[in-house]
Amino acid sequence: MVLVPIRQNVADLDSIYTLNELGVFIWERLETPTSAAELQDEILEDFDVDAATVQSDLVNFMEELERIGAVEAINA
Repeated sequence: MVLVPIRQNVADLDSIYTLNELGVFIWERLETPTSAAELQDEILEDFDVDAATVQSDLVNFMEELERIGAVEAINA
């Protein structure tokens, strides 16, 4: 999967992001609002990885998505 940011109806071709299998997994689950804890639990169910790695990688990935404007955090 490839993410191409669109700004003012123009694709920013200098900022194309290719997602790996886990990135796609997370991206698809972000179609509906979900918590980091829910995402972490789903990742742990589907991937062979430890909780500490999931937590660290998930935080980094979500921060990057927020930085590029692909997602927006919702504070409940």
